[in-house]
Amino acid sequence: MSYVPDWHHAPYQEFWQKYAYAPYGIGAHLCLGAGIAEVQFPLNVAMLLKQFDVTLDPPSYRLKLANNPTPHPLKFKIKLTGIHH
Repeated sequence: MSYVPDWHHAPYQEFWQKYAYAPYGIGAHLCLGAGIAEVQFPLNVAMLLKQFDVTLDPPSYRLKLANNPTPHPLKFKIKLTGIHH
């Protein structure tokens, strides 16, 4: 299956699922670069975080979760300081 530029317009809307999370598409519409992107993104974040001191803001933060549409932390903040060379 090839790329369909009109995927976000009718008549393709009938295939959409409310609250579905598929950042690289799904099935026949899967992005060809999905695999490399899923590896590259965490590596880029790790390389950036390696350059800074990372602390919770505030330091006394206790994890609180929300579950809509997927599990994620509530009011989670970090502070980046001290650039390492």
